[in-house]
Amino acid sequence: MAAVAGLALAMTTTVTALADAPDRQTGPVRVTLKPLSGVVVTPNRYWYIRGEFRFTVKATDVGTEDDQNLFVFVSIPDEIRMTTFSGNRWRCESVVGGLDCSNPDLVVPGESWPALTITTRGTGYVQDTLDVYAIANGDDWAHVGVPFVYDTSS
Repeated sequence: MAAVAGLALAMTTTVTALADAPDRQTGPVRVTLKPLSGVVVTPNRYWYIRGEFRFTVKATDVGTEDDQNLFVFVSIPDEIRMTTFSGNRWRCESVVGGLDCSNPDLVVPGESWPALTITTRGTGYVQDTLDVYAIANGDDWAHVGVPFVYDTSS
């Protein structure tokens, strides 16, 4: 019982540190993640997942010029696989370490590209961060990360 309590404390401490880490959002693109089905968001802002889950990636042009040709990389541990994606004009392919996606749409400042919805499934237990990187027109990369625990072990 003490070992379980120790593991829970270590997990909470690690996840809290991850949750408080700042995102790198420096270019004209801002990225947000929104959990959909299969995700419980804890008070420490990490995602707790027990099976298949869905989330959306949204990218917005926050710069002063029109942007197009958005490229998004979703980095996720090997224990979890991207099973489907959807979104207007999105093209995605599985690659080592995650998913590469692109959208050719032109957006003006203040507008967003169509939302990208991703469905995933995995096995076992992993504690990590779901990271999304985005870039348009070759400007600076934007990054957002969400700490999560994925557990299908019981």
